[in-house]
Amino acid sequence: MNINYKNIVLLKTEKIADFFVKELYPYHISYIILTGDNSYPKDKNIRKQVWNTIYSKEDVSIIVIGKESLSKLKKAKTNRIFVLDDLLLCDLLDLESGGALKYYIENRRLNFNKINFINLIYCFFETDNKKIINVKKYTNIDNWKTKLLS
Repeated sequence: MNINYKNIVLLKTEKIADFFVKELYPYHISYIILTGDNSYPKDKNIRKQVWNTIYSKEDVSIIVIGKESLSKLKKAKTNRIFVLDDLLLCDLLDLESGGALKYYIENRRLNFNKINFINLIYCFFETDNKKIINVKKYTNIDNWKTKLLS
């Protein structure tokens, strides 16, 4: 089995990693799961290799869920570290507040489901992909996204 040591999802604990593997990992598996409590990867040699890669390679991409684990990355060679905590928290915003802010709060939510959340992770890992996308084929769609990409 070929292990991709360059795309890493860092989670806080084994319990969270077990949940991630069961509920989210089946949708896209081109990365390795690592935990701050050193329970993942389960294979000790692979886990050691992942940490060695983090501390020695600049071309590593790391998604962090659980800011507490950032302390483990102080000596990481890469600057490609993306923390998802705040994005997840946006989906948990309290919708009970009323008034003028209610519209803003309702629309600030990202409405993640399992598949589009994993797709966000996939897009982060694929940013180094050299494939150029022809944005012109989307010019018939008139919205803020096409205007930003044009």
